[in-house]
Amino acid sequence: MSDIKTSIFDFISADGSITALVGTRIRPQLASMIDTTPYIVYERSSMDIVRSLTGISDLKNDNFTFMVYADTQLEVETLKDLVTGAFNALSRQTVTGIEL
Repeated sequence: MSDIKTSIFDFISADGSITALVGTRIRPQLASMIDTTPYIVYERSSMDIVRSLTGISDLKNDNFTFMVYADTQLEVETLKDLVTGAFNALSRQTVTGIEL
């Protein structure tokens, strides 16, 4: 079974406008010590368990925070807009077995 962090990496990595700037420097939780800017780090900021009439379901709502690092504020804003735009355009897509 895939995990949500892998699915997020796969989703962002499939966006050519983002990878044109960061390559594969998209990391869960911590950047690598050898990463050069720009790069993206993401981490789970909260997780809500979905309850149903019969109790706790297998569904979870995960919330993630994305941190963008670059040499200039313009690069940060550009990457921020690209990542935000990619997720705003997303509509219940399944990536690596996880529905985003």
